[in-house]
Amino acid sequence: MLNVVSMTGLVRQPRSLVRINGTTLLGCFSWSVDNNSNYQADTFRVTYAAKALPADRNAAWLTSQADLSVEIMAGFPADPNAPRPEELQSLIIGRVDDVLYDTVQNTLELSGRDYTSQFIDTKTSEAFKNQKIPWIVETLAARHNMTANVVPQPGRGYAGSYYEIDSNRLTHEHTEWDLLTWIANEAQPSPRTRIRRWDSSAVTTRRVTR
Repeated sequence: MLNVVSMTGLVRQPRSLVRINGTTLLGCFSWSVDNNSNYQADTFRVTYAAKALPADRNAAWLTSQADLSVEIMAGFPADPNAPRPEELQSLIIGRVDDVLYDTVQNTLELSGRDYTSQFIDTKTSEAFKNQKIPWIVETLAARHNMTANVVPQPGRGYAGSYYEIDSNRLTHEHTEWDLLTWIANEAQPSPRTRIRRWDSSAVTTRRVTR
């Protein structure tokens, strides 16, 4: 007896949204995200058809902005023709470093890095002597107008005791991201650094969000 193979199946259609300064702009026809190591920022690149941009967010407006943020989301929404942000996964959020306007192709390319770049680009020689790790993370995030959501982890001595940072080990100039990575190693070997989240067994800093 031959097996009967059903010809019906579920077809899922992926969709994506790109937000500029928190607003979804029409006209994006290409994007890419590169995930790098713990010690480098993840990068993104988005390309827009300039003629498809709204009048109040056109090429002239985008190229004149000193500070632009980009968030790329993707997934499989219930209605592919009307994807909702809450149905999609955020792949990256970060600051634009370069804007390239191609007048021949009439395209606008925005490229940049995720928000870890702000810690990577900032050097410090501070010694946070005998400070709680959550306090250090919150302090560094606040300096970049970000909010660190610090979650205490059970069994790590968070309640009733302090994580002490030896000032003698933090006297040389280094980047703030080096400091955060060092803290993660102190709390737990092999820290996990992801697009918008820095995790350790002691602290979770979620998006460092603007």
